[in-house]
Amino acid sequence: MTKELLNFFRNEYFKVYEAEYPVSWGKDMTIIKHLLTYYPPDTLKQYIKMFFKLDDPFLHKTGFKVQFLQGHIPAIQGVIKKQVKEKVSTKNLDAEIIAEAAKNLEVTDDDF
Repeated sequence: MTKELLNFFRNEYFKVYEAEYPVSWGKDMTIIKHLLTYYPPDTLKQYIKMFFKLDDPFLHKTGFKVQFLQGHIPAIQGVIKKQVKEKVSTKNLDAEIIAEAAKNLEVTDDDF
């Protein structure tokens, strides 16, 4: 699974840079293996995808590398929490709009 996740990282890197990721096999595999002790593979894949979307000047200067992934997981989790809150707010807003519209559409016996 470690190699599969590293290859996933490499593929995401290629999508962004259109270049091969310069793998440091020993170092990168150790980091991924360590992360797997805390996060399931699907969660790590989600984190990797979001890692490349971070607007972090440090990452844009130094490059998106496996060695920086672990340190940016709290920022990624923050982005996920924000997105979830926004979706919940939107759903609540949609529910309120629908409820208000339903009140205006109520049909009574007097309407017939």
